[in-house]
Amino acid sequence: MLKYRKRCPPFWFDLRDPIFAPSAIYVHVSFARCDIDQLALSPPCRSMRIFHPRLPWYIDVFTFNRHGITLFDVFYDIHQYMQTPILHRDFYMEELGEEERFFISAAFRQRFQTFKGSEKIMSQGVKRVDYLGEEYILEGLVKSRDGLWELKTRRPDKIRAPNTA
Repeated sequence: MLKYRKRCPPFWFDLRDPIFAPSAIYVHVSFARCDIDQLALSPPCRSMRIFHPRLPWYIDVFTFNRHGITLFDVFYDIHQYMQTPILHRDFYMEELGEEERFFISAAFRQRFQTFKGSEKIMSQGVKRVDYLGEEYILEGLVKSRDGLWELKTRRPDKIRAPNTA
């Protein structure tokens, strides 16, 4: 379910949405809502570390479920991570130049406008999801050689319908 396929990703999920709802995960494959409680990885494990090339941080997913991480754990932890407001030092770290700061600020303004300009959104400021810019649609994960998982995202205008693979 989580494994990214470029021609027909298994799902898509807007990481900017301020409210987590499993029903907001658009699934391309046969998937029942109860499947969200199924194990996410085979063989099962109790933690995983995720990265995205545009993010200066790792996303760590943990579970207290003795059987292993579930799909719910993965989606929920990624969403919560992305909805975390950044710190002042995150915006002004040495690795970011003026162009990157402009890019992040533009993504914040777009998110603010998309979600009805809520004062609550404005007061929370830039969030980690804004570092993704226009590529905020989660479409899957790819396991890398070093045991990390890469978060695969895409622009919303590049989403493929299930039968266009």
